[in-house]
Amino acid sequence: MTFFIRVVFQVPTLLTSALTMVFIARNLGPTGRGEISGSLLVVAMASQVITTPFFLTIMHLQHASEARRYISGSLYFFTKPNIAVITVANILLFTLSQDQDRISYQSLMLLNVLMFTYFISTQIRDYLLKLQWNHMYFLDFLIQILIVASILFLILNNSLTVFNTLAVFAIAYTIFTIVLLTILKLENSGFKLRSLIRRQSTADKKIVHNEFKEVFALSGFILYFALNKDILLAFLILSKSDLGLMSATSTFWTAIRFLRPSAILHTKIEESSDLDSVSNIRSTNESKPMKLSNLRRQSFLICLSGVSAYFLTPRLLGGGFQPTIVMTVFGLLAEVFLMRFIFEISMRPNKLKEKYFLSICLLQWMFLFSLNTFTNFFSISTIWASSVFSYILWLSIIKLLRVKKNV
Repeated sequence: MTFFIRVVFQVPTLLTSALTMVFIARNLGPTGRGEISGSLLVVAMASQVITTPFFLTIMHLQHASEARRYISGSLYFFTKPNIAVITVANILLFTLSQDQDRISYQSLMLLNVLMFTYFISTQIRDYLLKLQWNHMYFLDFLIQILIVASILFLILNNSLTVFNTLAVFAIAYTIFTIVLLTILKLENSGFKLRSLIRRQSTADKKIVHNEFKEVFALSGFILYFALNKDILLAFLILSKSDLGLMSATSTFWTAIRFLRPSAILHTKIEESSDLDSVSNIRSTNESKPMKLSNLRRQSFLICLSGVSAYFLTPRLLGGGFQPTIVMTVFGLLAEVFLMRFIFEISMRPNKLKEKYFLSICLLQWMFLFSLNTFTNFFSISTIWASSVFSYILWLSIIKLLRVKKNV
């Protein structure tokens, strides 16, 4: 299946997901949209930090038999790294729940259910796509249909609240996870349901060398931290209404992000037959990078989406959602530079580049927290403008390193 067909298959799912958020925003307003976005953000980040190394690893496995044994061991939930990530997420949510304007304790239970189901369903989904089980795209679409239909039912019955919305997501993804576990059990005879709570034997875990984890663990964390760091900062500092406006505006161009993981997935599936060992991962990535022309096309789509966001956000979501020109421009620039960063990290992983990026992000966050503490000059535009500067600084450093040390 070509990259273009993979993207086309995801369009109905993306549109249905966007329609769901339109219904939520129009009925709950910027404040409700912000609370939903903030809650799902923490859940998604926790799940993605855990599962992204799995995605990057399984895309490089050479044989289907290796992938089948690997997923049987990877679905064990109670590993130390998993528990650490879930604990941090709960501490963050619990701390914010002390503010009654943020999140209820009942919602915390639903969010933990979501984290668990995301953890399982995301890995099974990536595994099935690795085996080119293309019915997965149809299941993605069905789950979004279930969610949007449930949201519409709540709206018609005047029952749409933040808690009920989170309940819809939790129930839908629980059903999704059960379906995927059933499919996995039928496809992979070596998988046992007890693998979710019981660790596999040492022999089974040796399927993947430690070099995979060394290459991908930090890259996976950095990839999704970069994707969500701006909205996470807004979640920690801005009001719920500002967070809702930021989330709603960026929705128009963040859908373009799905093209990059799809492209990487398609590229790695095609290259998997050429991968003889872990040692040639970097050389393969550097010898067959995706063309920069694709990145330019993606940047053009982002800019086009940004222009649409400025004009359509208040019309689609209501008068409470009105982005400014400055905010939209900085948001677009931040997204364009983010796509270039993802290109560098996903196709040419390098620990030195990753460490420089984390250092720059730390400086950015220190600057923004100081700005928020000591001045009133803090807004959505400030967050996106600082991200633009951070990406430019990082790319400049990487360019110098490449010239001097051939990084």
